[in-house]
Amino acid sequence: MASFVPLIKHVAIGAVAVMLLTDTSGAALITSKSRASPPKQTKQPKPPQALAQSGTVRIKFVKAGLIVGVGSGSGTLDYRGKTFRLSISGVELGSVGITNVELAGTASNLHNVSDIAGTYNATGPSATIGAGSRAVTVQNDKGVLLTLRGLQTGLQASVGLSGITIALQPDSVAILR
Repeated sequence: MASFVPLIKHVAIGAVAVMLLTDTSGAALITSKSRASPPKQTKQPKPPQALAQSGTVRIKFVKAGLIVGVGSGSGTLDYRGKTFRLSISGVELGSVGITNVELAGTASNLHNVSDIAGTYNATGPSATIGAGSRAVTVQNDKGVLLTLRGLQTGLQASVGLSGITIALQPDSVAILR
């Protein structure tokens, strides 16, 4: 084991030297023929966050399951002065019971109404007996963040992964054209 220590030190020193002699694009800063100064990098402007907006979301969802739970529902998105209808579907692993869920909250980081569409995932245990409050924050692959609160009624227990898919209903898409 002691014979590997000097070898590891040399490998580490060599790796640091390589990192110091290359820029982030991997181009060599110092070549064997000449010593060049690092290339000047221009700062790329960040996209303006002011373009991202938020909207108000309302969801009604019924789910039922034994080992695997499935659910569906509907909702609305109020965004830029218009109301868009949403369809909701979901799957939950490790679920037993039946519940009715009504949630309301915000959808933030929307650049376009179509950004709301996508799959939102959540993990962790949950349980409901009777009526209970529910709070959830989830994000889709477009960066839209849903922060929702509301009531969940029924009898349900879950220990696994759950996800919902939100889609704009066809009549909502027609409004955009």
